[in-house]
Amino acid sequence: MRFSLAKFFLLILFVALIFALWSTSRDLREAKLELQQSREELGFLAITDASRIYAAAASNHHLLEWRWRIYLPKKAGLKLHWRTSNVPLSGIPGPTAKDSDDAGDSLLRKGENLLDARVQKNSNGEWVLELKTSDLRGSNWTWWPLIDKKNTTWLDHLGHHYAWSNTGVKERTSVSASSDQPLVLLRLRVDLVFSKVTKQMERAASTDPCDGLMLWIGK
Repeated sequence: MRFSLAKFFLLILFVALIFALWSTSRDLREAKLELQQSREELGFLAITDASRIYAAAASNHHLLEWRWRIYLPKKAGLKLHWRTSNVPLSGIPGPTAKDSDDAGDSLLRKGENLLDARVQKNSNGEWVLELKTSDLRGSNWTWWPLIDKKNTTWLDHLGHHYAWSNTGVKERTSVSASSDQPLVLLRLRVDLVFSKVTKQMERAASTDPCDGLMLWIGK
């Protein structure tokens, strides 16, 4: 009777141990899943060389909205550049006139930051490119450059006959680059443009600069 009772208690102990291991394994899987979701939502940077630029794209669930987590090395003097017209198929756009509404730049802060970009209409019904950076201390800066009306035809036709190609640091990916080389975050090229002759949307030559939006980090 004593032997059977001992085996019974051992069996209970064994079952309890198996249950504890299963419960721990389940909690670990859930924690890993939550961590993966957080990384996808906020972007994750694995910085192995503090002298390089790093960028990771976060999950995006809205049209014309993007988010990146970026890291900029010290003393690099890097800027965020934007272009809202004549987006090239490859490379970096050439310089524009100083008073041009099609392009701009702003100095970025060193270290790790979140960068949000959004195309939307302001209270006056004008299309603007909203750019916002936030650092780990909670400080943030926002810019609202206007998009020239002559470059908003594709935006005015949202939901109709339009299409674009999108390259750069895409969702759930991360890249790094030397601080003396430009890093393209977004290259959105509109493949269908409005013809003033036919008054219709027509496909643009794939190699020509076209309407769209481009963001990159560089000098």
